[in-house]
Amino acid sequence: MKYVREYIDVSGKIKYYVSIRKNRQSVCNNFSTLNGAEKFITQTLAKIDMGKVVQFDTKSFQDLATIYLNECVPKLAHEMNEIRHINKMIVDFGKLKGVKYRIINDRIVYDPYYLSSMDIKDYRNEKLKNNKPSTVIKRLMRINQIYQYGIMEKEFKIDNPAKDIIMPKKGDDSRDRRPSFEELKLIYKYGSSELWASVKIAIRTCMRKGEWVDRDYRIEKKKKGFVLIKDQHKTVRFIGKRKIPLSRRAYTDLLRNDLLSYEALKSQWQRLMAKLNIIDLRFNDLRHEGISRLFERGIEDWDNRPTWSIPEVAKVSGHTKWDMLRRYTNLKEDVIAGKLN
Repeated sequence: MKYVREYIDVSGKIKYYVSIRKNRQSVCNNFSTLNGAEKFITQTLAKIDMGKVVQFDTKSFQDLATIYLNECVPKLAHEMNEIRHINKMIVDFGKLKGVKYRIINDRIVYDPYYLSSMDIKDYRNEKLKNNKPSTVIKRLMRINQIYQYGIMEKEFKIDNPAKDIIMPKKGDDSRDRRPSFEELKLIYKYGSSELWASVKIAIRTCMRKGEWVDRDYRIEKKKKGFVLIKDQHKTVRFIGKRKIPLSRRAYTDLLRNDLLSYEALKSQWQRLMAKLNIIDLRFNDLRHEGISRLFERGIEDWDNRPTWSIPEVAKVSGHTKWDMLRRYTNLKEDVIAGKLN
């Protein structure tokens, strides 16, 4: 038995729902074109006639995403961000496909649905309207990883609809935003003392927020200074120990007992930026500021302070490649002009 049902999703687009039942196998899928639906029926019936097991509906996207959230996300850096993004993808796909939903414990839960390559293409095109290509690429890669984990680790008999999706062309979205002196004065004046302490740590240490905000480190006093040691430093690309040189001021800031948690820091920062009407300044831009200041110190005070070399700054910032360190280095033109004079 096979049938094709035409329906209109919430965005007003015509979609086609395909259901096939034969030889005790049940297969269903969704398509944006009737031609794609008919082609799927022909190929699926041929596979079933040849004795192949076709199980496209073994696990829904929600099922696979939940498994990935429980087993893989805790191993990643910025765990809360990953949870937020994946849950947002579940909601976005549910709206895109126009499936029914229920409210359980004040949370939207969509009925099980199964993604096709056309659904992911529609999702890609919709996200590109309001997001940078690099952001959309990250989301598509995460969808692919969710399916691959179910296929490779859990051995589910499913197809990966994201494996052949064409990624958008990535442009140059590097940032050169640094806080001005006036903006830092406003943050100091109107922000909490705990938030200002976090700002000073970000600038003075040049560390990623995830490296110090959870206090999962220890500080050792050396003969000539202090070194922060993070035994289980984890990012998406690097897992291992990291040793970070600290200044005396940074050491003093890190000793505070009232430093904000990751979520508290994020919420306080966003509220303060909205209150002060500071446009497009992210907390991570303070890392840009700290790294740029290290290079500029040797320019502004070349008679009194030694110039910082690239390997020295990279040791503080944790970058292993100059290309990435260069993205965080945004020197001010007036400072360079001062050296020319």
